[in-house]
Amino acid sequence: MLQGPLPPDSHLKGWKWIEDVWSEGDYEYGISDDVEYHGHKCLYIRSLVDYNRPDMFFFNVALAQLFVADQYRGKRMKFSVAIKTDAVNGSATVIMSVIGNCGAVAYDFTHGRNITAMDWKRVDLVLDVQMLSTLVAVGIGMSGNGQIWASDLRFEETSDPMTGTKNYQDEPTNFNFNE
Repeated sequence: MLQGPLPPDSHLKGWKWIEDVWSEGDYEYGISDDVEYHGHKCLYIRSLVDYNRPDMFFFNVALAQLFVADQYRGKRMKFSVAIKTDAVNGSATVIMSVIGNCGAVAYDFTHGRNITAMDWKRVDLVLDVQMLSTLVAVGIGMSGNGQIWASDLRFEETSDPMTGTKNYQDEPTNFNFNE
């Protein structure tokens, strides 16, 4: 469930709070007063309740930005985040999605990469922003219990290999089913 832009008095201008319908009010977010990363402010998400159910989605909650893809079309882009987690019974998620008129063209949610209890680590997501792309979404998410911090976020062009999944092929293949 997309909650929309954060209130005007939020210190997180440009960010959207996303939560599934089962998690409303179970998490909080903000800028940390006591944790920094090499002098950079840290964004955090923290659970307020004890979860003892299996999670059904990649994340229960997320803070994300959604922006127009125009200037990134035809480029390979990297979303890079320094992330720290504490007592996560579930996982933290770094999110990057390239969106076209009919939905996600490519995505990487770091799902299954076990971003659980750890000290600061840089996580890089790399996707091609295809010519048919209209929007790009980036952010952090969390499922289960605990707290995550994110800092030193970057979005830049790269030649690194793609980390995510592309949802379409560039041309038709295997029409005769021989492969």
